[in-house]
Amino acid sequence: MLTVILVPFFLVLHDYLKSPIDRLYFRKPLRPLVGMRNTMIDIINWGSKCSVNDYPGLWLVKAHFDKIRGEFKEVSKTAETHLFHELDPWFEVNPNYYYYKVKDFPMLNSLIKQIPCVCHDTAVFAVMDAPTSIAPHRAETNLWLRYHLTVEGGGDCTLYTGRGAHEHMEGEDFLFDHAKIHSVAKKGTQKRVVLILDIKRF
Repeated sequence: MLTVILVPFFLVLHDYLKSPIDRLYFRKPLRPLVGMRNTMIDIINWGSKCSVNDYPGLWLVKAHFDKIRGEFKEVSKTAETHLFHELDPWFEVNPNYYYYKVKDFPMLNSLIKQIPCVCHDTAVFAVMDAPTSIAPHRAETNLWLRYHLTVEGGGDCTLYTGRGAHEHMEGEDFLFDHAKIHSVAKKGTQKRVVLILDIKRF
């Protein structure tokens, strides 16, 4: 009987104590259940590394880099911009940090719809126009991984994860578990554009 109580308790505790601690964790009734699932996924994937090669078709994104960059430069001139703090109030108000929805970019939108592991509904181009930082944070669920392809950038922007730092260099891609702590620091004034895709973990 004690085991029945302790196992769920420790599963939730493991998820809750991940840095940075979410002070609003228990305000959502289902969050502890998500936390138990997160912990079980963490156990299954303990020590494993995220690799683009593990997800069929994901390599196609980087393979089309030149076309993606060309389409971005052309379509972004007229596409609607959206502010991240309007999407999620967690983000600080920052007019220099905004995004374009990939659905407004026909070629890329068609491409990612052919890749089963990609969630095309949430795909965006994230743009930083000035020195910016994003505080350490993590996603609520680890059912998804996060894919980055740097479309524009000269290495003055760095993504920090528990596995080290990744500089946003033009043409480079990166896959990571965004349910674990990560942050971003951009020190230079050069525009940084990153294609962000949510990837189905299983």
